Amino acid sequence: GLTPAAVSHQIKEIEDQLDLVLFTRTSRTIRLTEAGDVLFEASVDALDLLGRAVTRARKMGRGTALLKITLDAQFATKWLMRRVDDFRKQRPGIELRFDIASKLRDFDRDDVDVGIRFGAGKYPGLCADRLFE
Repeated sequence: GLTPAAVSHQIKEIEDQLDLVLFTRTSRTIRLTEAGDVLFEASVDALDLLGRAVTRARKMGRGTALLKITLDAQFATKWLMRRVDDFRKQRPGIELRFDIASKLRDFDRDDVDVGIRFGAGKYPGLCADRLFE
């Protein structure tokens, strides 16, 4: 527990460091400013991403890893699904989760590790390796 005065002091320090006003204050209310709202939304997303990373790291520490793969339906049904059982038998410590989607995903926002797509491999901001000729 922090006192209201201690919280106010910490908020003031953050505002000074950022050189931003994050709250508008009256004698009865306190509200986020537009800048405060932007930072609040970003911090919610960042904490969610961090929470998911901690969960995955803990699973790895227990010997279980989660691999999230995004791929299109055609590749999933015609090639990958026939091989999943063999993969799971060979690597029981890896849990597979699939995201079937025709569009590329944002790897950070959508929480995926690997994407498999048909194409020439020109995806800005991503590393691409050819799997088949």
